[in-house]
Amino acid sequence: MKNLTEPAIELRRTIMVVDDHSMLLKLVCVALKRTTQYDLKEFNSPDDLLNKYRSAPDSIRLVLTDYNMPQMDGPALCDRLHEIEPDLPVVLMSANPRARDELGSADFSGFLCKPFGEGDLHKLINTLIPANN
Repeated sequence: MKNLTEPAIELRRTIMVVDDHSMLLKLVCVALKRTTQYDLKEFNSPDDLLNKYRSAPDSIRLVLTDYNMPQMDGPALCDRLHEIEPDLPVVLMSANPRARDELGSADFSGFLCKPFGEGDLHKLINTLIPANN
């Protein structure tokens, strides 16, 4: 008989994506839908993503964030997310290839230079989220 006091294990099945440019956000999400089996949550605002993350951190497997956004930039969002969950994989996306060198203290798990291909996205996600997790 199963022990009823055991905590339920919730699978982390969601990838969150934030980009203040709606068209680019849609393109990334279309590519994710083609290359992964994860649920997606799309956001135009880092504040909205952060609020949603706080409400269900255990269900989130990965965050993809744009670098340059008006309310909060990608590195600041990464720092705020890591205050909640230090091991959360966060990937930075930027059209500026030098953005990777300007990250400061932000601890990103990966970097994608826009425009990037579906293969690059798929490879990075498979590296950060092994198939057996």
